[in-house]
Amino acid sequence: MSGAHSRETEQLLNSDITSLRRPLDSSAETEASDSALHTRGTQSGYDDDTPSDRPGGISNFEAFLHIVKGNIGTGLLGLPFAFKYAGFAVGICSMVFVACVATTCMQMLVRCSHRLCRLYKKDTLDYAGVGEFAIELWAPNRGWSKYSKFIVNLFLCLTQVGFCCVYYLFVGANLQAVFRSCGVHAHLTEMVAVLAPLFMLGAMIRDLKTLAIFSGIANLLQVICIVIIMVFIGIRGFPHWHDVHLVPEKATDIALFFGLSMFSLEGIGVILPLENDVGKPSNFRRVIFTSMSVVSANYIFMGAIGYACFPNEILGSITLNLPEDPVAKNIPYIYTKIFYAGSIFLSFFLQFYVAADILEPRIMRPFTGRRRTLSSLVFRIVLVIFAGGMALGVPDLGLFISLVGAFGSSMLAMTFPPLLYSLVFWDEIGPVQLTVNCILSTIGIVGMIVGTYATIEQLIQAFDNSPTPTPATLSPSSIASLSW
Repeated sequence: MSGAHSRETEQLLNSDITSLRRPLDSSAETEASDSALHTRGTQSGYDDDTPSDRPGGISNFEAFLHIVKGNIGTGLLGLPFAFKYAGFAVGICSMVFVACVATTCMQMLVRCSHRLCRLYKKDTLDYAGVGEFAIELWAPNRGWSKYSKFIVNLFLCLTQVGFCCVYYLFVGANLQAVFRSCGVHAHLTEMVAVLAPLFMLGAMIRDLKTLAIFSGIANLLQVICIVIIMVFIGIRGFPHWHDVHLVPEKATDIALFFGLSMFSLEGIGVILPLENDVGKPSNFRRVIFTSMSVVSANYIFMGAIGYACFPNEILGSITLNLPEDPVAKNIPYIYTKIFYAGSIFLSFFLQFYVAADILEPRIMRPFTGRRRTLSSLVFRIVLVIFAGGMALGVPDLGLFISLVGAFGSSMLAMTFPPLLYSLVFWDEIGPVQLTVNCILSTIGIVGMIVGTYATIEQLIQAFDNSPTPTPATLSPSSIASLSW
């Protein structure tokens, strides 16, 4: 009896010890699990949202060149035309606001990417990936994330292809003006046909380090051209200063300015592809701030003095206001059109890279091996031809720039980043930051709706006033004297 009692007592003691030990073991397992997660996060390159270095990535200077080149393109030369709608004073204030918001939104996008990469153990994320995982984080297991990814990709593709169309038309129009200066009247369709094979060759480049060389050359050409334009404006002066408007003449004009100014933010689509390829991503946010400071100064300066110099006759690109007569004193201005056309030509490849990077993996999914390589080449050629065909159907370059900016750039550069940032950092941001984010997103949505409506209305009038839907009869609001 006593032996049975002693065995029972021993079993109770063992069970008590086991029950006491279990929480300790569970705690140890939890710590081991957390340690493993931390190790995996560190190995994937992320520790507390701070990315580790990526050997073989592009340098900070190369990233700086890409951001400057991605934002200073045709949009810069179209800003004097944008100031015509906003007025001198309102244009300057609005451009400062747009530049500050754009830089802040780029920083938000990068911070969201870093946080989501750490949480979901991803090495890199593109813009659509940030949109997908931000929704998944906020509303898990509801299936909404795939729709957010589709929406972001849709706007990215529409915007980047729109940029490519504008670049086509810009290069063709400026080269046409050069030929006209030499007494040769080339048709725009001929210019596009000649440019298409050259664009196709550049579209085959898939490496950002190679594209960095083109960006460097394009930046050098743009600096030369901007200096020449500044010298021309300095020589010409401001003979019609009394015609300069300080504020918009009509309420709808501010909507057109919004679209044109948003188009100038051409680099929002290349921010995350660059961040994913940069060697020192921990410094990338400083690179954004430095490069966008340079870009913003150029925006405000070119827009203000360009409009003040040509308040009544400013065209869709200020290069088209430069003299065309083939006399000795005008030779630098003719070369300016050639150099800037070359700069935009080289910039085409970076904008095309973003669109192809989104579309190609999905279209090439059914193909493998050599068929995949051949299909990839055909796809890129078809996309270049499509962009050229779209460019030829545009009746007004300035208005088309406004349409692309209002519809696509406003959503990508102003609406999505604050919204995604609020979802990702919901537990950290205060009511003030949340309110600011909501205001920015609302401005982007309202600007997109009003700007798109106003621009489409102007484009319909341009088509109605054209005997044929061609760039031949571009109004003074854009390119003059283009012909088929």
